[in-house]
Amino acid sequence: VLHGEGAERFLAFKYPNGMQITHNKPGTGNMRIEGTKEKREPKPTPIPTYADGDGKDRRGSIDGDFLQCVKTRGTPFRSIEHAVNTMALPHLASIAYTLNRSLKWDAAKQQFVGDPEADRLIDTARREPWQI
Repeated sequence: VLHGEGAERFLAFKYPNGMQITHNKPGTGNMRIEGTKEKREPKPTPIPTYADGDGKDRRGSIDGDFLQCVKTRGTPFRSIEHAVNTMALPHLASIAYTLNRSLKWDAAKQQFVGDPEADRLIDTARREPWQI
């Protein structure tokens, strides 16, 4: 939801579980997370290694990891789903600020609800014959 005018504009991202993230809300700083009071202990997970490293000293790189996974069809160092969901928020914010209005996002469908104008800003048209 886009609030305010001019320099006082800010965004509030509201999640179904009650959590809210605000961006540039006056008096709260750049980003603020509010909401659920539930305490969750993160599950310990092993430290992953890059696919191009030897697994002992992690000398590999994130670029090398990507290339190695493309060659072998292996699993990358980072979770693709986590990366997509992490980067969706700033892209959605950029679209809301560009259109200067509130938007509703359907995460399952990866599109805006009833807003073809906003949907056009999700991706850019490709020249023929290029496709994804």
